[in-house]
Amino acid sequence: MDILRDLLANGELSRSDITDRYFNGSRTYTYRRLQMLKNYGLIRGRRRREDGRVIAVYELTDDGKNLLVQTGRIAGRKPKQIATEPPKKRNRAREWTERDIAILHKLYQVRVLTKSQLEQTFFRDSERYGSKRLEVMRKEQLVTSKVAWSRDKGSLEASYRITEKGLRLLAQKGLISEGEVRARDLEPTEKQREYIFDVNELHLKCQSIPFVDSRLIKRKYHLNRGDLVAGAFTWGGLDYMIYLVNSGAKEQTIVKVLSEIRHAPKGMAGFLVYYKDDSARHSFERVFENMNIVTGGLPVHILPFNDKGIWITQNIIFDSGDNLLGILKNFGQVVSLPTNRYGFKQGIILPDGSKYYVLEVLSGNRIFLDRILREYTGKNTDVLLCCWEDDLERYQERVAGARFIRTIPVPNHLSNGVLNT
Repeated sequence: MDILRDLLANGELSRSDITDRYFNGSRTYTYRRLQMLKNYGLIRGRRRREDGRVIAVYELTDDGKNLLVQTGRIAGRKPKQIATEPPKKRNRAREWTERDIAILHKLYQVRVLTKSQLEQTFFRDSERYGSKRLEVMRKEQLVTSKVAWSRDKGSLEASYRITEKGLRLLAQKGLISEGEVRARDLEPTEKQREYIFDVNELHLKCQSIPFVDSRLIKRKYHLNRGDLVAGAFTWGGLDYMIYLVNSGAKEQTIVKVLSEIRHAPKGMAGFLVYYKDDSARHSFERVFENMNIVTGGLPVHILPFNDKGIWITQNIIFDSGDNLLGILKNFGQVVSLPTNRYGFKQGIILPDGSKYYVLEVLSGNRIFLDRILREYTGKNTDVLLCCWEDDLERYQERVAGARFIRTIPVPNHLSNGVLNT
């Protein structure tokens, strides 16, 4: 950004000036960085003769100036989107591959994806080819791209959306109805973009689990447009609503999330709440406990928005039960239990012969734990609470005073699938 601002102030700068000012004389890194800015269309370069030698100079483009305005680095009105001139007609129609159509359909479903998300999903074997293919689709006006500052990554990031022409192609392929939606209706606001990127990151990493976009899930259950549900995973024909809690989330936002969970319409199977960091988790759990949420037995899984949370989602929550069983077998003999008033599904016999009901919070489900704390009437220590080792202190504090519960930590390495069978 400082380079762009300097180019605006000076009109142009030579490559050597930029090297000395910003890159400690590293000509190789300067070239790579300037080439990246050129590829994004933020600067343009030319050659100029000076003192008998040819030097490279760079100047700011309109897109570069617009980015400075959008990020608040300089004052000015944010530019309106101006339609570009259509490309010259080709002698023959371009043929689009199944992968091209899949990209368009995914953009239709999730509204916007970053370049890295598209490359990792559709061009894992050759991201370089992915860049070229996306550029072809952009030039043919099937998609449109935008470069913006990513708050999470702290760098520039390109993102892609489908255009009207892309929607028409999907309609021709029979994937959507003609005129079903307009491209401009799929464009997220600046405020929505980072949130949508996070939701897309989540479901792209859980591709084995069917995902439903927030617009469709709101339409299905007749929810308000302003509701905070971010989408849903579908398992066994049932929907599990997804919520994200960002770092620094306001208490009123958390209260709204929990109110939506408390008053969820019939037909839901459960809820998944992903927190971005420890402060978001602390804030959410504090409000959760104060509101004394009751869901009629539906689980509320409170999970980290990271690889561990993804693993738990795929291998414990949406799994046949084999992975959870494999984890529990590390501690003793696991037995299935008949239906009982408290809802315990498994018991365990430890190596010393002691028997317990299993109360697992490895899946992040707090509803069952709160129910047991509220209703269990047993007087002996016969409930074994299994939690991840880095959560041990948190849960020991939560169940303090419940003498019938014994806590046991599960090593974190087991969340990488290292199971004894």
